[in-house]
Amino acid sequence: MPRLTPTIAAPKLGMTAAALMAWIRTGKCPFGIYLKQEGNSRGGYTIFEKRMEAYIKGEGLSGS
Repeated sequence: MPRLTPTIAAPKLGMTAAALMAWIRTGKCPFGIYLKQEGNSRGGYTIFEKRMEAYIKGEGLSGS
């Protein structure tokens, strides 16, 4: 599944990268995850492109 960075995905959603990252970190974003490895002070964001496109189109995300 193709993945995007917050910098690439945010303009498609009409928001800033910082706002998208904050949304993902709350755990409420249906197409993005934040992963933090133990012992590492910084984590990484993964945005699943197909799920994001389905969200933009208003399609259900179940079974994706």
